[in-house]
Amino acid sequence: MHKTIGLLALLGVVCCAAPNANAPWMMDRLKQQASFDMNCPANQLSTIETGQFRYGVRGCERQATYLMQMCNTTTEKCTFSLNSPVSEVPGTPTPASSNSAQSQQPAPKP
Repeated sequence: MHKTIGLLALLGVVCCAAPNANAPWMMDRLKQQASFDMNCPANQLSTIETGQFRYGVRGCERQATYLMQMCNTTTEKCTFSLNSPVSEVPGTPTPASSNSAQSQQPAPKP
């Protein structure tokens, strides 16, 4: 009986271990979900960890927060739930537009 309980506890830790918050595959999955919810291409979204299992996403003049529900590090699959309404943030630059704006600025004169 004690061996069974110990084995189940070990499996729970291995199966549901907290993933690395910077894992590219995890952020790709979050951006994929946010892209659908926010009607914005994934390559125009930026993410930030705002707390344990909580993430903010911005892009296309919108923002939202997400909560990680489940994450399996073995199969590299995570489930994120929208944890706020998608709100409008006028003038918020997307990663693509902020890079292009920098490249269009004139070079400083010597």
